[in-house]
Amino acid sequence: MKKINLLFVFLFSILFSSCDLIVPEDFEKISYQQIEMKCMDLVSIGDKLQTIIFSQSDYYNLIYQRFTKPLQDYWTRALQCTIENIRNMYPNLTEQEILNKAIDIIYSYAPFYGTKDCEHPTIDFNRYTLLGQSAHSGGCKRPDYKIEFRKSNFKNEYIFKITITRYGSCEMGVLKKIWILVPKIPKGSIVRFETEEFVGKYDYE
Repeated sequence: MKKINLLFVFLFSILFSSCDLIVPEDFEKISYQQIEMKCMDLVSIGDKLQTIIFSQSDYYNLIYQRFTKPLQDYWTRALQCTIENIRNMYPNLTEQEILNKAIDIIYSYAPFYGTKDCEHPTIDFNRYTLLGQSAHSGGCKRPDYKIEFRKSNFKNEYIFKITITRYGSCEMGVLKKIWILVPKIPKGSIVRFETEEFVGKYDYE
């Protein structure tokens, strides 16, 4: 009985003491704008992505790492080999004609296909922060994606969550990068990247 009374006093003191109670953390939804990074995503396809871009200099570095450098590396490896093959196949062409043909061939295949006249989106980093996250999945048709961006009401923390619904058990791989612009996030903030996958109903025909 004494133990029960002590427990009651302890609980009562917690409920009605002047100490601050611990409130469960609450995240509110924040608006975002989804944008396409077609140039970069054509070149850097299957790698895992979780990135925060705060400034223009960060953005230039992102473009270099995910677009410019991979193409330069591939170009160095592919150009000379392609030129030699064309020279052997078309011995009557001039050197300039061989070079032009080699360039046309290289731009006809991945990772160059579609990148010749690519332009990267212009972003105002005084107003926005760019977030990118991979959402690779599979299934028998293209998955559905639900995007959520939330901010903590109690500390400088954010959540960028992608919920993926895949359809069927087919082993087709679907490689996807999702990029969003969000209101400017202060440097030093914590951004948690999360993905969750569900299997939706799929009627096989």
